[in-house]
Amino acid sequence: MLDILCHLSSVFDMTIREYRRGVLAETAGPCHTPDLIAPYVSAILSVGSDVAQMSTRTLHCYGAVRTKDGNTFVAGPVARMKPDESEFKEICLEMNIAADAQPGLRRYLNTLPVMPLHRFAQVLCIINNAVNGTDVSPETVMIGQWPEIPQPEEAGADPPNLSQQNYLSEKRLMLLITRGDTRTLKEYMMHTTFRQDYRIADDSLRNIRNILIVSATLATRAAIEGGLEPERAFSLSDMYIRMVETLSSPRRIYDLMVQMMLDFAERVGAGFTPETASPAAAASLRYIRRNISRPLTVKDVAEHMHISSGYLAAIFQKEIGMTVSQAIARVRVDEAKRLLKQTDKPLADIAAYLSFSSQSHFQNVFRRWEGITPGRYRSAERRGGQ
Repeated sequence: MLDILCHLSSVFDMTIREYRRGVLAETAGPCHTPDLIAPYVSAILSVGSDVAQMSTRTLHCYGAVRTKDGNTFVAGPVARMKPDESEFKEICLEMNIAADAQPGLRRYLNTLPVMPLHRFAQVLCIINNAVNGTDVSPETVMIGQWPEIPQPEEAGADPPNLSQQNYLSEKRLMLLITRGDTRTLKEYMMHTTFRQDYRIADDSLRNIRNILIVSATLATRAAIEGGLEPERAFSLSDMYIRMVETLSSPRRIYDLMVQMMLDFAERVGAGFTPETASPAAAASLRYIRRNISRPLTVKDVAEHMHISSGYLAAIFQKEIGMTVSQAIARVRVDEAKRLLKQTDKPLADIAAYLSFSSQSHFQNVFRRWEGITPGRYRSAERRGGQ
């Protein structure tokens, strides 16, 4: 099998592993240390389908092909798109990658093949044909069911009644709306198969209309969490729900869903920006949000906008009511609040991810804005959710 493994790895320019009785036996192609597949091995090997694929929390994809003798070929990871700086920091946070090892991880991620899910499904079908001599339809691979991968912060929770692929796509989309990150959202929606395999009505037209209605509900919640006023969020949702009932083309309905997602994200991205703010102020705030995990300075923002630091400072003071540094801190604290509520990540890891100089600096800035320490904020949120 090693010759086949190496040949397939070379043809598709991706890492392929062979597991025998649940134990890694052979690997062809480059691997990072620690191996990014580690959190997902048990889920991959326990999948019921002979050919299937899954998306990870960081939006990498792995595929599994079970051989006739009961072994499993695992291909990947492949990426849906190159990670931006924020996503790279999320991967480092998830995998606990030390600072001195991050350049090596970055180089490794840049070597991963980039392809949409339907293309990867075709690759897995070819691998299956090579090792098993049987034909499998890519469509069956696209909708294969994967077991839920428990997260540390979600241990003991009931897994959602959704396919792993749709669950992760949905989670990612809603996070981007909450952050108001329209640029990444637009790129991601070009590659994702978000909710396309749901069947919540017998009639195909009614089905896709219902999908948009469900998506509007989720997007409304994400936008409210991102700071959009509830009244405005619900009004926006009602508008799109009324619009979808006037459309009779599935393609136009899906286009409307993309427009709706971007609309919610853009309104969240405006955040604390007054509606009368200049395009320069609004664009600067969007840039800060997109680069939340970078050690941003006033100079960085000004250079991105191609204006002087003094002019940028004057715009923020007049239109936003705070300095650029205060705006950066405000955005970081808002993201820290989300991480404190939704994860069990240590304070030191959150501080590093958000580019605070130290944990104590993070605590001081957080307390200055919220009047409470991060630890007490997390405890209060947990008590309130019980």
